Amino acid sequence: MQSGFQKYVLLFLGIFACCYAGVYGFIGITTPGKWYVSWLDEHMNLVRGYRYLMFAMSQGILALFGYATYLENSFTLRIVHANAVKMVWSCMGFGLLSFWIAFVTANAGKLWFKLRWVCIGIGLITLINVARIVLILVAVNRKWSFFFAVNHHDLFNWVMYAVLLILVLWYRRKFLNY
Repeated sequence: MQSGFQKYVLLFLGIFACCYAGVYGFIGITTPGKWYVSWLDEHMNLVRGYRYLMFAMSQGILALFGYATYLENSFTLRIVHANAVKMVWSCMGFGLLSFWIAFVTANAGKLWFKLRWVCIGIGLITLINVARIVLILVAVNRKWSFFFAVNHHDLFNWVMYAVLLILVLWYRRKFLNY
């Protein structure tokens, strides 16, 4: 007989695996090749839409600081007459998003409470990723040498792990007070 904790872990891992594998499966069928589904790529490409959302938010923030930007292609945001940032699938935070969705979904609670917390986590992860895009473009444009001494991908991951830990603790506190 399984304990409550074992059921929770199995549910969490199952949801995480479905989310994470689902995203990469979707990427696989919306990328021209063996299993390509053009209709999904053209009409329901959520991965491209999510990247576009992050780029559009980044463009808005950069415009506030006086930077003119444009989308060079669906993977690249460039400052006019300057450097660019390329965002591939591995930079978009799908593992972090999958973790958060699995964590909230596997916990007990009412549906509206869980939906609200899934949205809070996705929003925060997205905003931090947007901040990273903006910071990289500004740092490259202004030639901040100290910024290049750090691996920004690893730094982003550590910041996100800390944010996820805070979110988990905040969720548990709110849930216990609910």
